[in-house]
Amino acid sequence: MSSTEPLDPLRQAKRWARAVIWQAERLRDALQPPGAPNGARPGFFDRIGIEQHFLLTACAQLLRALEAVGQDKVLAAPIGQHLKVLRNVREHWDEWHVDKRSPLRFRTQWPNRSPFSLTRTEGDQDLLLGEIVSLAELEDLAKHILDDLSAQEHG
Repeated sequence: MSSTEPLDPLRQAKRWARAVIWQAERLRDALQPPGAPNGARPGFFDRIGIEQHFLLTACAQLLRALEAVGQDKVLAAPIGQHLKVLRNVREHWDEWHVDKRSPLRFRTQWPNRSPFSLTRTEGDQDLLLGEIVSLAELEDLAKHILDDLSAQEHG
């Protein structure tokens, strides 16, 4: 691998699309405790929060890479905007009660929701990050982006 290869925006976009898929899997795995009920496992809720944080960080990197390859339509879509706000709020958790930027935007746009939550939809069919982003939709989007980027690379 050459020293400039990691800087290739297309390669970075593919890498971060894969990271989003893997982190979504890690989050789902963390919710499947072996043996003990959820609340009984030491660190269970901390791990869930950490896996969500890493997932949102991977999403932020993917959005950044997509912008670098000129595929910033995801950034403009509602899911891209929601991911950006969620990631910013969680990254700057110590500013949650300060009326500025992302915390203010989240509280204004979704006044009765928590950016720190992970909730199951009715029938346990899906999970919602921060009560606003569907994990299934995010996984599908990342897979679609990865397919598109691979086709672009070979086409």
